[in-house]
Amino acid sequence: MVQIPIKRSIERIPGGMMIVPLLIGSLVATFLPGMPKFFGSFTNALFTGALPILAVFYVCMGASIDVKATPYLMKKGGALLVTKVGAAVIVGVILGHVLGEHPVSSGLFAGISTLAVVAAMNDTNGGLYMALMGQYGRSEDVGAYTLMSLESGPFLTMVTLGVAGLSAFPWQTLVGSILPLALGMLLGNLDREMRDFLAKAVPVMIPFFALALGAGLDLHKVWQAGLLGIGLGIAVVIVTGIPLYFADRLTGGTGGGRGGSQYGGQRGGRPRARRGGEPGVQRSGAERDAAGRRLRRGHGDPVADPDRAGGQALSAAPARRAHEESRRAGTMKILILADDLSGAADCAIGFASAGHRTVVTLEATRTPAHDGADTIAVDTDTRRLTPHDAAARTSAAYAGMSACGQRLYKKIDSTLRGNWAAEVAGLQALAGMAIVAPAFPATGRTVRDGRVFVHGEPLEQTATWKLEHAGVPADIAAQLEAAGLTTDRLDAEALVGEPETLAVCIGAMAANGVQALIVDTQSEAALRALARATLQSDAAFFWVGSGGLAREIAALDPRTDAEGRKSGSDAFPGGPILILVGSLSAVSERQCAMLRERGGVEELIVPPVVLREGERHRDWRALREQIGVSLQAGVDLLLRIGRDDAFDPAEGAQLSAALAALVEPHFTKTGGLIATGGETARAMLAAARIGNLQLLAEVEAGVAVARPLDATRTHCPGVVTKAGAFGTDHALYAAWLTLRNESERDVVSH
Repeated sequence: MVQIPIKRSIERIPGGMMIVPLLIGSLVATFLPGMPKFFGSFTNALFTGALPILAVFYVCMGASIDVKATPYLMKKGGALLVTKVGAAVIVGVILGHVLGEHPVSSGLFAGISTLAVVAAMNDTNGGLYMALMGQYGRSEDVGAYTLMSLESGPFLTMVTLGVAGLSAFPWQTLVGSILPLALGMLLGNLDREMRDFLAKAVPVMIPFFALALGAGLDLHKVWQAGLLGIGLGIAVVIVTGIPLYFADRLTGGTGGGRGGSQYGGQRGGRPRARRGGEPGVQRSGAERDAAGRRLRRGHGDPVADPDRAGGQALSAAPARRAHEESRRAGTMKILILADDLSGAADCAIGFASAGHRTVVTLEATRTPAHDGADTIAVDTDTRRLTPHDAAARTSAAYAGMSACGQRLYKKIDSTLRGNWAAEVAGLQALAGMAIVAPAFPATGRTVRDGRVFVHGEPLEQTATWKLEHAGVPADIAAQLEAAGLTTDRLDAEALVGEPETLAVCIGAMAANGVQALIVDTQSEAALRALARATLQSDAAFFWVGSGGLAREIAALDPRTDAEGRKSGSDAFPGGPILILVGSLSAVSERQCAMLRERGGVEELIVPPVVLREGERHRDWRALREQIGVSLQAGVDLLLRIGRDDAFDPAEGAQLSAALAALVEPHFTKTGGLIATGGETARAMLAAARIGNLQLLAEVEAGVAVARPLDATRTHCPGVVTKAGAFGTDHALYAAWLTLRNESERDVVSH
């Protein structure tokens, strides 16, 4: 049957699930008023059952409200609530003395009453607001609304009129108007499963009560209200909007609190007199997006463009479903996208160490080797591409590799190398808000004030950054904004406290259009707090970080690997160890020096000019034969790329590919491979036709041990990968000992 995108079309209108049915109902009431009664039965109930639908709606909405909202959100919502109600009380008292209880019966202001004005000012029917959150988030994620929602329904209108001395309401009416919301809050906070069960009904019920509300709205009467109704609406926006603006600013906001007045002002477009004791149903308007905007912004207001926020929420729906599937399954499945092979491995090894069956692949398409894997890390090999091509390839890999219930982790270099910002921007349109935390404290990388530090030194001042990015500021927000994303930042203090509190804050930012949230993290404890909070959030998001955050996420879901994970020599064939070093960093230099000194390995430095010219160079054949002789003799060989005056960091991939081609004819003689530098590791594995690795163990932070997974292989050496400027001086030596299944004591005794 032909499919028509009805839901998607409605949701293109901000609040469409409320507005469209409301309009349909009002058209029926205006032009076919007798139609519901003509058909009767359930059809009539659809158009006349607003009160019972609203009662159930408030129960379900109450269940979605978490009483553990953050203190500053409580302060924010409370300040706005008191300001809005206070303004309505003051106006009610003034008009009560001027107009009294009864509506004006004649003249220009005929129809205006104190009750109508107070109701318009006090109105926060949650329908349109909840419709917007059905597209952009959930009510519990928009923190300040947990208090603002107490204005939903007639309760506070009745209280306001009572305080103004204009009406008296039986206590049963007062309690009855708020009891459904309170009952829902009780159920949802006593039982998380009950909250999840009831909260799912909120967006479903919105179009039904909107239809019923619209069926009581005769457009002829709206037209009759004319300029008087429009004037009342504008007056309400001014009278409540100005105090809300200043209340929001005084509590640290950007002035977004004025949005709390605007739907009340729209409510005033149809003034209506009400009798005391019969408050009726508030028929239009909702608390706007005032709540979610109250969070401190570091870089502007992303919700200023509702189409952008709406597009983000709609396109991120698969990510939200993945979170829900993962939660229902009780275990995580992770897809890691990295721009080079060593990065994929050092990020994924945390999951392998936690017992997850973890596969690293050079192929961005699913193969049988991926079956049964809990975590799949894909090397997209985009480090040296243009930003546009890198983003396109990364997004294609996500589309091709993502599966139901799988959560996304975008691995980036902890020193911000590569096209990471463009790649994150491409993924954000598909997966929701990016939570950016590249810190890796175990290796000396931290984030403070949105900037990266390496062992306490600003990244811009490090040799690695000067080599590849001289003159470019190492500012995370600046790079993300240059890629077109709206950013905000959480400082270290936000990570202190209950995970639920931080989850609410993160959810509110996602619901209000923040596209990239940068998190200051200077310790493993801070990363652990972030991991806990994000795993409790229902927002559509994906992680962006290095191996530091990844291992904290993995530690929260430990498993027992049924296959067992051996890393000693019994897991690999005997034979010499080949150590390939493509990195020219000072860290690699020190690591090679310790390996030569303590391991006694043979070293061969290949001049870059030989690699540039390949087989055309006169020394190519001699070097290849020398490599073969050493490996045939069982000698462990350290093979390094030299450096000359013509060296250019951009030629790294070309040199690595040539080095792999030089070694490839003799690779089957090896019992193990240690590759330093992602480009070097990928080039060698690709030349050896190894497309998938199963991670087994970790030598030290970020140094992973693996074995080939390709079923047809007869030669399966142990493989260790490590980023070039990564690890302690001991890293290469420790990796060599691991593949030899020896301890340092064994080497000394020899």
